Amino acid sequence: MLVKPCLPGIPLAVCGNGIPFICRLRIIYELFARYTNSTEKANFLLAGASSAWAREAFYYKYGLNSIIAKGLFSKPNVTGTTFVYIILESSNPEAKVLPKFKENFVETGPGIGYALIYIPLFSAEETLFNRAEANVMSGNFDAALSDLNAFVSTRVRNYNATGDNLTPDKVKAFYKTTDLKTALISTILDFKRMEFVGEGFRWFDILRHRLPVTHRTKDGAVITLTADDPRKVLQIPQFAQSNGITPNPR
Repeated sequence: MLVKPCLPGIPLAVCGNGIPFICRLRIIYELFARYTNSTEKANFLLAGASSAWAREAFYYKYGLNSIIAKGLFSKPNVTGTTFVYIILESSNPEAKVLPKFKENFVETGPGIGYALIYIPLFSAEETLFNRAEANVMSGNFDAALSDLNAFVSTRVRNYNATGDNLTPDKVKAFYKTTDLKTALISTILDFKRMEFVGEGFRWFDILRHRLPVTHRTKDGAVITLTADDPRKVLQIPQFAQSNGITPNPR
């Protein structure tokens, strides 16, 4: 699983049931050490990037707040059981983060330097989901279910194949559809949304599958992008427009 530890100076609590706090901290640190480790077999390709993501994740606009976190990790899911994702939280500002990226501070002088993180650009999880989706689109539903159940076996609490594995009837019933293809694509998109929180994968799924998007500002305003909302396409830069390039519609 891909995760990271507490950030110094920020009030954090670890969410979880029945696990002593100090043990949860140890688990977080162990997961943190593995997430971007070159010895982790699930990391196929790693890259370094100059970034303050690790220290600023709690403050980024439209991050993972309690409403979104509850919808992703606490609501009933297609497996019928509980996922084991560990979440860190801050009360001021109110935010939640899946601990994923460790900051490596590169010192260029006494007390000065820059923040560096390592990012998995290509992972076993992404490969598994890509193959599952390709199999669904090709009509190979049994193969897709096999991949999804391999993922489930590593992500649910107290995994039991008999009760937790996905079946055609189970996914169709959960997503309230008679179409297995639709149910499996919904399963993949939901799994990816949880697994890759904070990594940017969701935006590509939103574009590919024409999904609506809803943002809530800190003031309570609701901003909705519909399936074909033109704002999903980046605007042509001003300097290009000034040279005669027609701007994208808004």
